[in-house]
Amino acid sequence: MQRARDLINLQQTYQRTAQKYKLPPTSQQLIELICERPVINAGVVQKSLGVTWDGANKAIQNLEKVGMLTETTGAKRNKLYIAKEILDILQ
Repeated sequence: MQRARDLINLQQTYQRTAQKYKLPPTSQQLIELICERPVINAGVVQKSLGVTWDGANKAIQNLEKVGMLTETTGAKRNKLYIAKEILDILQ
């Protein structure tokens, strides 16, 4: 039960951060997605949110800039991103 509360609180914090930095709607939708799937790539975002490849990458970059996502591969292609704070709650 505590994990659920912690996850809801973190999601609300992320939404406030998105509003503070005036992130576009796609980035705000991505916040909802990473709460369900804390490990993502651009293809998952593109398919799940119904956006273009560029739109998916821009949304990811926005969340990466504010510290919600971290790129884990170090590669130029096939990048994988994690929402560490969410994973920490779920573990």
